[in-house]
Amino acid sequence: MNGMDRALKLLAAAEGTSAATTDMIECARGNADLKHPDNISAGDTLDQLADSLRLLIECLPDLNEATAQLQGAVIRYLEAT
Repeated sequence: MNGMDRALKLLAAAEGTSAATTDMIECARGNADLKHPDNISAGDTLDQLADSLRLLIECLPDLNEATAQLQGAVIRYLEAT
């Protein structure tokens, strides 16, 4: 992967993580009430974090065994949703 591809993936991962963080902050400020439909209760926030983690792992130069297992689990999760 060249530097430009890595930079674009890292920016996408950061953007997704930021959006998920905003969802969590808004929910916490709303007394963490998950009774009404929102991104957290719908699972969208978790999906966003998982996809951001996938992108981050793809940017790593070498994967150790634990990270490779995490990558596989994240990919399986994303494929199932």
